[in-house]
Amino acid sequence: MINHREVIRRLVKYLIVLLTVSFAAVSIPVRKTIKSLEGFYIGFVAVTVFAVIDMVSPTICIKH
Repeated sequence: MINHREVIRRLVKYLIVLLTVSFAAVSIPVRKTIKSLEGFYIGFVAVTVFAVIDMVSPTICIKH
């Protein structure tokens, strides 16, 4: 069964990461400007990596 609350929580988390990374990619460079679409692509790659890590990391178990 799908937990709708968990799905919405993760989507909001990923959207916040996407917006933050995209904004940083567009606003930080000083010498060369990055177009908004390129900033979105950078943010999308970052969110994809973050989502994979977020989905895999709960299955990692470190035993003492």
